[in-house]
Amino acid sequence: MSSFIKSSHVLNHFSTALKEHGFSSQSPFGSLLRIRQMIVEAIVANNIWNVTDVSSTPYTVVEADFVILVDTSSAAIEVDLPAASEQAGRVLIIKDVSGNAATAGRNITIDPDGSDTIDDMSSVSMRVDFGAIALISGGASNEWHTIMLV
Repeated sequence: MSSFIKSSHVLNHFSTALKEHGFSSQSPFGSLLRIRQMIVEAIVANNIWNVTDVSSTPYTVVEADFVILVDTSSAAIEVDLPAASEQAGRVLIIKDVSGNAATAGRNITIDPDGSDTIDDMSSVSMRVDFGAIALISGGASNEWHTIMLV
């Protein structure tokens, strides 16, 4: 199931939360903030985020996906990525919304296509309750890159 979130509300929420926690472009976290800003700017340009709720496994990422909210309340979930070579510059955010990813048998496994990798790994297992990961495709490198972990 997909839904849309107005990105201007999300941008304001992120900016306010970061300022409240003392983050600014002058801090050591400036480069991370710039990455976040670039992601949000790209989303704002399209004025929407496509959000997909996932509770069954395996889930294969489709073209419309951007934010994937994974519910692991009853089982572990595998998220299968598309071929990185066909997705140059694409950003995906995968989030544990049930807060169970650290529980044995409830983790989220992110599995790249074929021989693709995520930061030179054949798969990534999220084992942090309410954790999230943002990935960007390197395109021709057949590599997905982690750009943010929460």
